[in-house]
Amino acid sequence: KLVMDLDLSNNVEFHLNVSNEAKIELFKTSNAFVYSSINEHFGIGLCEAQEYFLPIIATNTGGPKEIIQHASNGLLVKPNEFGFADAMQKLFEDQDLAKKMGQRGNEMLECNYGVQSANKKFLEIIQKLTNKKII
Repeated sequence: KLVMDLDLSNNVEFHLNVSNEAKIELFKTSNAFVYSSINEHFGIGLCEAQEYFLPIIATNTGGPKEIIQHASNGLLVKPNEFGFADAMQKLFEDQDLAKKMGQRGNEMLECNYGVQSANKKFLEIIQKLTNKKII
């Protein structure tokens, strides 16, 4: 309703329950990822967006605070329209910053959740459980 009231329907799209193929296309064609959830514990969508080098705008609550480092790989905002609007404007006005945040996000994703990181953590757990050094 607000989008229509402000005559922004040509500039704003809402996508709910999209297919995996449509989601990938949205990631590929987007400039940023806005994550407005205030009750999410982890937020796999944040990681998916980082895979596509997108800077993230998310609420400074719950799971996003575990994944997003404010002003490094995204922007954490108060969960209200002003927080989101200010962050979107900042990234729109500073495309270099947006690109750097997207790059850092992808690097952090790989470092924290990539295959090598997961393998290392898995081996550490096995070593603790067995009291044996593995490789």
